[in-house]
Amino acid sequence: MRSTMLWLTTCVATWCLIAGAEPTPDVIENSIGVRMKLLPAGTFTMGDDTGDAFERPAHRVTLSRPFYMGVYEVTHAQWKQVMNSSPSNPQAADHPVENVDWQEAIAFCEKLSALPEERKQGRVYRLPTEVEWEYACRAGTTTKFSFGDHAANLGEYGWFEKNSPIATQSIATHQVGLKKPNAWGLYDMHGNVREWCNDRPDRYRGDAVTDPSELAEQNLRILRGGSWRDPAGYAKSSYRISTGTWVKGGEIGFRLALSLSGTGPAAAEK
Repeated sequence: MRSTMLWLTTCVATWCLIAGAEPTPDVIENSIGVRMKLLPAGTFTMGDDTGDAFERPAHRVTLSRPFYMGVYEVTHAQWKQVMNSSPSNPQAADHPVENVDWQEAIAFCEKLSALPEERKQGRVYRLPTEVEWEYACRAGTTTKFSFGDHAANLGEYGWFEKNSPIATQSIATHQVGLKKPNAWGLYDMHGNVREWCNDRPDRYRGDAVTDPSELAEQNLRILRGGSWRDPAGYAKSSYRISTGTWVKGGEIGFRLALSLSGTGPAAAEK
C-alpha cells in the first residue's frame, strides 16, 4: 500500500510538472497548525456484512478525486485559536476538542476557512463525508480495524474503555497522536473521540456507486470511530452511530477534510 501511495504521489507530481503547475503537497500544515494528509482516489468496500444491521450490506464505493484528511483530531488549542472560546471540559491543549455539536463543528470550519491565510490559499474546510471517513480509516485494508481483525490489538492504535478508566476523572480524552497511526499516517481514527461526519444516516442500499452526491437534510448526522468511553466494537472501521445535530458530550469531537482546489467532496449517498 505504501508503494502504491508513493506511485500515486509521483504520478501527480509528474503530471503537474508537465502541465507547468505546482505539485500537490502530500502533507500540508495550515495557519493554526492543523496537519492534513493527501489521500488518493480509489475504490474500497464500505460496510461489513458481519456487522450490525446499520453496517450492512457491504458495498463498493469509488472516490474519483483525491482529498485531504486531518492527520489528527482538532485540538482544544486549535479550536480556541479560531473560536476564541473553550466549549470543552478542562483538558490539555493538545487533547481533542470535545463537547461540540455538529453545528458548532460546521461553524469552526467556516471561521477557519475565513482566516486571511486560509483564504489566501483558497482552502475551504469541511467535515468529511461518511464515505471519506471510512475510506481514510481503512487506509486500504479490508479487516474490521485498520490494523487487523482482532480487537486485542486496539490498545496499540486507539483509546477506548479498557485503556481510559474513568474512575478518577470524568473525561478521559488523551493527547492526539500518542498511539500508532494507520497505514496512511492518520492518528486516532479508532477511539479517543467520536468524530462528526457531514452525512445524514441513510441505510446502505448495496449498490456500487461512484462519487455519490451528498445528502445533508434532516437533523441527524453520523458519528464515527468510537471514543475513550466506548467498547472496542465501536471503534471498528465500519461502525456507525446516528444522532441529532444538537448532541454534544465529552466523547464527541471531529477532524477536518479539505477538497483539492476546484473540486467538491466525493461522497455521501449510500
